[in-house]
Amino acid sequence: MMKKLLFLFMLTLIFGCVSESNYQEVVEENKALKAEIEDVRSELEGIKFGIPTLLREARNSFELNDFLTAKQKIEELTDFHPNASETAEARKMLPAIEEEFQWTKAKTSKDLFTIEEYLTNYPKGKYYKEAYREKKKLTVKMDEIAYEDAKSQNTVDGYNAYLENHPEGKYRRRVRAKLAGSRKVSESNAYVSTQSSEENDYESAKRKKSSRVWEKFLKNHPDHWDKSDIEKRIISLKIDEIMNDRNTGELPSFAQTSTAYSSTSNVTIENDTGYRLTVRYSGPSVKEIVISRGSSETTSLSSGSYKIAASANGLHYAGRESLSGNYSSKYYISTSRY
Repeated sequence: MMKKLLFLFMLTLIFGCVSESNYQEVVEENKALKAEIEDVRSELEGIKFGIPTLLREARNSFELNDFLTAKQKIEELTDFHPNASETAEARKMLPAIEEEFQWTKAKTSKDLFTIEEYLTNYPKGKYYKEAYREKKKLTVKMDEIAYEDAKSQNTVDGYNAYLENHPEGKYRRRVRAKLAGSRKVSESNAYVSTQSSEENDYESAKRKKSSRVWEKFLKNHPDHWDKSDIEKRIISLKIDEIMNDRNTGELPSFAQTSTAYSSTSNVTIENDTGYRLTVRYSGPSVKEIVISRGSSETTSLSSGSYKIAASANGLHYAGRESLSGNYSSKYYISTSRY
């Protein structure tokens, strides 16, 4: 552009020395140059006045709780004017917008997982008190539904399933009473005596809350009516004992291979410790799996928050995970501490 201006200036100086045809050529060149300058001026004015307009529209939409439009305006600023000061200012609204989106999703879905996800990401967020209220209501509702389902089945398996999924549920004492009442009472005196001893041992083990005590109990009473629940209790207690041990190492986090939410999560563990590996899970599901060295194992768990402990060659590792999808992890001996 500067070359064209200089060229026009030089031709103007020697105007008196050019022919009519050359003069017309200079006039046409001048018109084209003016048009080009006008285009540049219009573009500069568009940039000058377009950026503040986008910022103003983003702010107005944000104040009117039209967060989708606000986000779109901020994205326009970011895409077309990434280095503008107004863009940096607009980006400051994004964290609040993202929280609004996540809370709207949690509130409308009425799903316990999405509410827990909001509380995990925003533990002191704008809506955390409301989120806790919703979580409590959903938990109570799910507990009632599970209890009614167990009552309709009226089986030992049905009641045990309730206790497994709702160990702190409102109706746990009623369920345990139902289970206790389902035991046979028309046995011989010897059997009754054995049962009495068994119940004394059972109550003693409950008071001590030790995995070793419960293991000894099952060894002495392998056919106890509550065996399934006791085995899960042993797993949960072992995880707590490992996590509370200051010598426990840190368990590597899972790598998520599928992000879509599912009520069931699949976890694949590869044993690269060089020893037999025992992995225990305590949460919505309670499980213990044993993996031979150099092997891998996939297990299905109900989605939710878990405490996890792994043991190999006398060493223990522990951690926590929130599961909702498919995961994989490779376990190896680590010297870091939990």
